Formats: sequence, structure tokens, C-alpha cells
Amino acid sequence: MNLKNFKQLKFLQFIRCTSIFQSLYDTLIPLKIKSLKVMGQAPGSALLIRQIGPYLENLELEIWTDGETVKAFKSIWRYCNQIKFLRLYRIDYDNFSLLYGLIDRLKKLQHLSLRTRDFSIDVENDLKFVQ
Repeated sequence: MNLKNFKQLKFLQFIRCTSIFQSLYDTLIPLKIKSLKVMGQAPGSALLIRQIGPYLENLELEIWTDGETVKAFKSIWRYCNQIKFLRLYRIDYDNFSLLYGLIDRLKKLQHLSLRTRDFSIDVENDLKFVQ
């Protein structure tokens, strides 16, 4: 796959894709993607987030497997510091402590949307978390 044309790409969306991740995170071309949406099993999404993390401002994730969700959260925590808009689906109660640490670290966060099977939370503008 020739990824030279991806160099100027600002938005990337994967819905139920599994094979394209390997090509993207194996490339040496810096991808300066500002918006990413991933929905599905998404193996390797944590590696993709690691690669484009410094540029990400908008992130929407609905990862269907718990192991991949935890890896993605850890990549966001380590590599993403520019996120302003974060929407996460299928949040599991077991991931709340990891999620809290992640949200606390995102200092530029302006919009947060969390969805589980049981409830949803939407918060905008002056996000302030008590420490």
C-alpha cells in the first residue's frame, strides 16, 4: 500500500476494519492526523494511536474487545496530549480507574462523551476534575 498520499490527511476513520492498521503503523511517513475514529475489533489501534498521538485533537473509539481497549487507553495516556474532543463507547466498569487517569492527564480536553451499555455522560467546555 502506497501511503505517501496519506501525509496530508487530517481525518481518518475506520469502521470494522482490521487489516489496514499494520500498513499505517509500519510506515515511516509521519502521519499528522488530527481526528481519528475507530469502531470495531481494531487490533493494533494502540500502535496507530502511538504513531499519530502527538497530533490528535479529536478521538472517537468504540473498540469491541477489552484487551484492545486497555491498550488503546494506555497509548492515549502516553502519547496524546493535544486531545480536545474525546468520545469513548463500550466503557467497562473495570476500566474506570484507567479512564480517570487518562481524563485527568488530558489538560486540553474540552468535550468528553462516555458511553456504556448502562449509561452515558456528556460534558463540554470548562472541564475541571477534582484531584
